[in-house]
Amino acid sequence: KGVMLTHRNVYINAYNFIAHLRVSHEDRELWTLPMFHANGWGGPFALTAMGATHVVLRAVIGADIYQLIQDEKITFACMAPAVLSTILNFADKDQYTIKTKPRFVVAGAPPPAAFIQRASCSEVVIAVPVAAGSVSPGSPFGIVPRPSFDAKYARHRSG
Repeated sequence: KGVMLTHRNVYINAYNFIAHLRVSHEDRELWTLPMFHANGWGGPFALTAMGATHVVLRAVIGADIYQLIQDEKITFACMAPAVLSTILNFADKDQYTIKTKPRFVVAGAPPPAAFIQRASCSEVVIAVPVAAGSVSPGSPFGIVPRPSFDAKYARHRSG
């Protein structure tokens, strides 16, 4: 797949991260997707612009992911459904003390509904926005809102 990046693509994707995924200077991102892949969906620029911390995962191994979430106090990560599966199906998760509530963004392919349901009930994953459709440079994120968003704004939609 060939991707052409322009200054416009890069700043729009960075802005999408900041505005729609609520990236802030307090975030500590665990990089589970290659930063070179379509520029990591704009994440490297967004996190750097906001003064957030980058933590790089060398391989998708459940123990390594949980260790980094625990030790580095990870608050945010973007991933493909296969990585979410690794996290949710990791058998030894009880050996780690996770004090943060990471937000995980899933894209690249639609995750099965059962993953979203399990993730929303997980102690580690509290919010799994799903970036729908293409996440190529310049495309906006489509977000599945968290339940708190639905409850807060339901009264505005009802009439």
